[in-house]
Amino acid sequence: MEKKLFYKSNNNKKKNVVIFLHGLHSSSLSFVNLLQTLEDKINYIAIDLPTHGKSFKMQLSIEGIGEEIISFIKEKGLSEVSIVGHSLGGAVGAYVASKIDIKNLVLIDPYNPFILEIASVASLAKVIAPKSEASLIKIFEKMIPNNSLAPQFAKYT
Repeated sequence: MEKKLFYKSNNNKKKNVVIFLHGLHSSSLSFVNLLQTLEDKINYIAIDLPTHGKSFKMQLSIEGIGEEIISFIKEKGLSEVSIVGHSLGGAVGAYVASKIDIKNLVLIDPYNPFILEIASVASLAKVIAPKSEASLIKIFEKMIPNNSLAPQFAKYT
């Protein structure tokens, strides 16, 4: 049986492509409303992950699915790839980013029990790291009220 990933794309460009990876028990259709909004703004590919939607079946593993996405990127000759991953797609996106160079990584509520196992912080730093310590603190200040992380940051400065 041929291994084939089903995907939807709005063009045939190979550069500056945003790949959308859906969550568990879903399909590329989960992004349909967003992609309709972005149709004229970005080059996208929305993939049905293996064992989902119209793609081939295989044993589920983040690493296995990640390797299939890496193969897809290489076979299509894509460059300057950004990945948007939701849930399982987020974990797969993190795995892919730990193995090959990607331009951007957006994780939407990623399935995270395996995030630290599949992708070291150092390998993801080039994609998700803030530009400076000050920008990191600013990000956390927005997320955590009352400056409650200040004592923890003091240890590392």
